[in-house]
Amino acid sequence: MCGAAKVERFVSGGSDGDGDNKENGGSKVSDGDSSSGDPCPDLRGAEKNECLIDAAMVLWDPSFCERIDERSARSTCYFGIVMDSGDPSFCERISDDFYKKGCYSGYFTEIASIDVNDCYSKYSNQNVREACIFHQVKKGDVRVCKSVQTEFDRLDCITEALRFCARIESEEECAIKAGIAVGNCDFIESPDLREICEVALLVGDDFVTE
Repeated sequence: MCGAAKVERFVSGGSDGDGDNKENGGSKVSDGDSSSGDPCPDLRGAEKNECLIDAAMVLWDPSFCERIDERSARSTCYFGIVMDSGDPSFCERISDDFYKKGCYSGYFTEIASIDVNDCYSKYSNQNVREACIFHQVKKGDVRVCKSVQTEFDRLDCITEALRFCARIESEEECAIKAGIAVGNCDFIESPDLREICEVALLVGDDFVTE
């Protein structure tokens, strides 16, 4: 790959920086703008984008991603930073909503061991937390919220889970699962759905609608 070779020469050659952001204060990724110049001055188009992605990965510097003018390639660059750093907040730097959602989805799909409580304990960014919750309830099963430790976070999880559940299942099914998860049905505005939810609470997890 000519891009990778150029980056290697750029890092080891006469760059203004030290070419090693990986050990910068214990952080894997540099937050500042790179002052090391352009590692791909004579490349254009797809080759330049590929070279800039290589530079971002080698130097772990997201500022190289910002220089990529093609949306898909720029998103790929940020996703590489996310996966290398383990920090999904870098998905926020993607301006296109479609690619941003793909970045979050890709990250949380790879982190298979994450628990729903981690969504609250690890991520303060609202968008990251919502993406984490969505990964937990992606099949519409809002009962995953039963394991959330604090009542406030559990109700927040239910609110998010119901929003995602409604995309996949009927309001009736979502209400049943939500009631079982929370242990009450007071949050359901519709009288008919609230009644279904209350019956589900009496019967338990095996309640099935006709």
